[in-house]
Amino acid sequence: ALRALHRRVLLDQARNDLLFESRLDRRDFEGRSEDLLIAIRGALPSNVQLSEAALRTVLLGGPIRAHGNVVAHDASPDDISLAILGTDITEKQRKTLWEIYVYVYRQEPDLNSIK
Repeated sequence: ALRALHRRVLLDQARNDLLFESRLDRRDFEGRSEDLLIAIRGALPSNVQLSEAALRTVLLGGPIRAHGNVVAHDASPDDISLAILGTDITEKQRKTLWEIYVYVYRQEPDLNSIK
């Protein structure tokens, strides 16, 4: 359960960063997630290199976000790196979360620091 919450925090932070970098206001797209995805895809600066899978995971939800749909809280980057661990996600989901983590924190997660 804790990893699911950490994944949700990671996705929320990535969404906020994408909105900031694309200079879009989420309120303009309430209830229209696909339109937001299209708008962000077209407005992101060229230095932001996220795959379609990563963008869709961040902006459209899906099972990763649904499992983490719990009260949000502040967590450190080390805590959030737990999102990448666990046997309850596929390898593809793990790679996608790794990519999103690097985008949000501008560094690879230090999995050696996890206790």
